[in-house]
Amino acid sequence: MVEDERRISEHLRRGFELAGYSVEIAYTGAQAIDRVYSTEYDLVILDLGLPDIDGLQVLQKIKNRKPAVLILSARDSVDDRVIGLEEGADDYLVKPFSFVEVLAHARVLLRRGQPRPEKLRVGDLMLDPVRRKVMRNNENIELAPKEFSILEYMMRNKGRPLSRTMIVEHVWDLDYDGLTNIVDVYIRHLRSKIDDRFPTKLIHTVPALGYMFDATEGAINDVAPLNIGSNAPPGITTAGGGLKLFLSYSHKDKKDVDELRKELKLMERNGLIQTWSDHALTAGEKWEDRILQELQEAEVIVCQLSRDFLASDFCVLKELQVAIERKLAGEAELIAYVLKDCGWKEVSGLNQFQILLPARGRGGRDKYWRDVAEGIQQAVKRLQEKRTLRS
Repeated sequence: MVEDERRISEHLRRGFELAGYSVEIAYTGAQAIDRVYSTEYDLVILDLGLPDIDGLQVLQKIKNRKPAVLILSARDSVDDRVIGLEEGADDYLVKPFSFVEVLAHARVLLRRGQPRPEKLRVGDLMLDPVRRKVMRNNENIELAPKEFSILEYMMRNKGRPLSRTMIVEHVWDLDYDGLTNIVDVYIRHLRSKIDDRFPTKLIHTVPALGYMFDATEGAINDVAPLNIGSNAPPGITTAGGGLKLFLSYSHKDKKDVDELRKELKLMERNGLIQTWSDHALTAGEKWEDRILQELQEAEVIVCQLSRDFLASDFCVLKELQVAIERKLAGEAELIAYVLKDCGWKEVSGLNQFQILLPARGRGGRDKYWRDVAEGIQQAVKRLQEKRTLRS
């Protein structure tokens, strides 16, 4: 769903989820394009009056990805509707709307799509999505709802490496704020039920990425390096796995950093980064050895600069010291973002960072976080180039 009006998007989300659908929301055109190019959606509900680019431009960029597109817009003239349909939309509804009508049109469009097989089979495992039934070698297997959803998603993507983030965002949703290692817990449960007692293993671990479902022995040896496609900045691939990222920020700004987390989730799903450490820091706190270890292992270090921290805070100055040493040794790329004015120029060594200043004028907060994300992508690109040269 592409809708910048939060009240409308939440109303639609609740309605579709109650009807049994999984819903993800993009609030800008740029977010919509990124998500459609990184995830296979069955239906896109598209508003035209978006804050960054016109919805028709979004339609032009996503129509080759083949999702059904339903325009839901306040533009109510005949010409507007004709243009929307001629540009590639499958249906057009005008605001204000009745949810029952939107749901009915959405169901019609979804029925037009490729019919899904009634039963999924991989080797001797059978899953019936209609009856919610799983059998292996003619033996019934009882699964919890989340286990069933993960298994169905993996079977529909047989032979395709799936990252933990991809699984989380499909089975939960894109705004899930928990850790992706929840996937490992459910995979262990699944393996105990569908793999452990059988000679042929179906769930395979893909190092530095996630999991793959396949009945072929040795299937994991045939996995090719990922290429994240046209979404990524030119020259970035994920051969050799994504990079480790360390993120820290003031606990006071934790909510504000949520926008950056969404961008990082997209990067993880696309394979740009393998995983990231996420730390909200309180002035004066003593760092655990574990956090310093994560900092030592990270290849991209992203930290917030603020007057509160730079005045006398030990943990942040320690972080900067370690980060700068790793930059000088050629082991890491450094990104610093600035939410408030501060005296960061006075701190020795900060010229090693790529500093991102606060957005001013047009664009606002969303654009600012996209700028930070772009800075991270460019840092990843530089590291990938270094990897290639070393190879």
